Amino acid sequence: VIKKLEKYTQDPAFTPEAVQKQSNAAKSLCMWAHAMDVYSKVAKEVGPKRAKLAEAEQTLNNANAVLATKQAELQG
Repeated sequence: VIKKLEKYTQDPAFTPEAVQKQSNAAKSLCMWAHAMDVYSKVAKEVGPKRAKLAEAEQTLNNANAVLATKQAELQG
């Protein structure tokens, strides 16, 4: 769907200002289409970073658990 949408969002005549000359409602649809296009590009870039973050947080939690165990051994 995004590839089909990209055909329109790349068109220089498909800007909110140009479309507004025909219809105010169409201007809103044009703005929505451009926003969805930008969102899809951002989501593709951020998705893998979120996965790496979750993995790093899990590694950190595991290391903190080991650290807490070792500190408890030293205390007791």
